[in-house]
Amino acid sequence: MPAKKIILLFTLISCLFFKTDAQILDTLNAAIIQSYAKQFKSAADLLNVYTKNHHDPEAWRWYALILYWNGNLKSANTAYIYLHEHFPDYQPGLFDYGKFLYETGKLMRAEKVLYQYVQNQPDNLEAQIMLFYLESWAGKTAQATQRLNKLSTHYSENKEVRTAKEYLKLLHGPFFEILTSSTSDDQPLKYSFSEIGSKWYYNRFIHPEIEFQHRRNKLPTGEIKNNEINVKNAFQLNPFMNFLYSGGLFSNSNSQFFTYTFSGKFKPVKPVYIELFIAKKPYQYSISSVSNPFYEKQSGLKGGFNSKKGTLLEITYRQDNFPDNNTIYNAFGWVLFPILKEETFKLNAGYSFSYSTSDYSTYKEDTSPAPGPFRGPPFLKKGVIYTGYYDLYFTPKNQKNNMILTQMHIGNDINYFSVNHNFSLSSFTDVPQGTNGTGEIQYNTSRYKPLETSFKLQFKIQGPVSLYGSYKYQRLYFYQIQTATLGLLVDFTKNYAK
Repeated sequence: MPAKKIILLFTLISCLFFKTDAQILDTLNAAIIQSYAKQFKSAADLLNVYTKNHHDPEAWRWYALILYWNGNLKSANTAYIYLHEHFPDYQPGLFDYGKFLYETGKLMRAEKVLYQYVQNQPDNLEAQIMLFYLESWAGKTAQATQRLNKLSTHYSENKEVRTAKEYLKLLHGPFFEILTSSTSDDQPLKYSFSEIGSKWYYNRFIHPEIEFQHRRNKLPTGEIKNNEINVKNAFQLNPFMNFLYSGGLFSNSNSQFFTYTFSGKFKPVKPVYIELFIAKKPYQYSISSVSNPFYEKQSGLKGGFNSKKGTLLEITYRQDNFPDNNTIYNAFGWVLFPILKEETFKLNAGYSFSYSTSDYSTYKEDTSPAPGPFRGPPFLKKGVIYTGYYDLYFTPKNQKNNMILTQMHIGNDINYFSVNHNFSLSSFTDVPQGTNGTGEIQYNTSRYKPLETSFKLQFKIQGPVSLYGSYKYQRLYFYQIQTATLGLLVDFTKNYAK
C-alpha cells in the first residue's frame, strides 16, 4: 500500500476513535500538509470524514478551501455556505468565503459577505481592494472612490492601491472617435461616410454617448446627403443587468424622422446572457431607399454564452417591420472556439447559420435597359447578372446560409492586426424568376457561395491617440459590397503604458 494511503488511513482511524485536542490538530495539519503537496483529493477526503464528527470552524474553512483548490466549485460552495450559516462570526472563514465568491464571479453575494467582514476587520487591505473593484463594477463609483481615498492615506506606496487608482482614472476617461469610410456595391450604389462620436462614464446611471454621422450618396441620378445624430445612455442596475437607450434624428432633403433604440441585457448566470431589443432606424441599403428615405422597426431576442476558456456562442431572432406592413424574419447564430490563444496571438474558428424570409417580395421585373458589361477585377465578378430589382428594399425568400468562420488577431487591444474570413459551407435561396404572366412571382431554389473577408490594422500614435484602417468585402447572391475605412481614436479608458 502506498505511503500516502497509509497516512490517510491512519489519520482517519485516529479521527474516528480519538478526540483529543492533539489528535484534532494532527488531523487538520495532515490535511493542510497534503493540500500544500497538491494532494487535494486525499486532503478533502480526510476532512470530509473529520467535519462530519467535529463542529470545528477551522476544519470547515480548510475543507472548503481545499475543495476550491481542487476545482470542485459546487462542493466548495456548499461547504462555504455551511461554514457561513453555522459560524457566521468566524472572521477567517468569512474572509475566505467572500474571496471565493469574488473569484468565482458571484459578485453581489461577494459584496455582501465582504461588507460584513470589513465591519470587524477594516484593516484587511485585500478585502478592501476587492470591495473597491466590486463597487466599481456595480457602478457605485462615488463609494469606490471614497474607499480608495481612505486606503491611499495609509497605503499610498502599495502596488495594489496604485493599480486601483490607475483603474479608477481610466474608468472615467473619455473616448473620442473620428472616422471616414467609402463604400460601393454593384447596384450601383456608392457613398462616403463620416462620423464623429464621443462617450464618457460618470457612474452606473450616467454613461452618455453622442454620435454625428454625415453620408454623401452618389447615385446615377445625382448626389443626396444624409445627416443623423444619436444621443445614447447606458445604465447598470447591478453586475448582471444593464440597459441602453438612445434617441436620434435622421434627415436629408427628401425626408426627416426620429429614430430610437432600447435594449436590456440580463445575466442569469455568469457565462450566459439574454438580451431584448427594439429599434427604429433608417433603411439605406438600396438606391431607391436612399432616394426616398424611410425607416424600419426591428425587434428581437438574443441569447449568448461566453466561457472562461474563450468559447463564444450567440443565437438571435429578429423581425424587421416596414411601413408597407411587410415583415422580414431572421434567425441566426454562431459559435467560435479558440484554436490558439497566446498573449499576443489568437486564432479562432467556428460556424454560423442564418435563415431569412419575408411575408411578400418587393422584387420587380425590368428587362430594359439590360445591364452593361462587367467592369472590374475578375475575382469580383458574379456568375449571374439580374435585370430585375427590389423596390424599395431587399426581401429574402427562404435564404439559408451555413458558414465557416475564421479569425486571427495579432497584438494586444491597442496595437494589433486582425483578419476575419468567412466562407460558405452550403447556402441556398429562392431566386425570383419573374411572373411568367401569372401576376405572382415565380421562384427557383438556387445554391450560391457567399463570402466575407475583412482586415483591420490599428496602432498607437502617441499616448491615448491611435489610428486604424480597415477593408471589408462581402459577396452575396444579388450584389457585392466593398468598404474601406480610416479612423482616429482618442481613448482614455485603456492603459496605454503597454
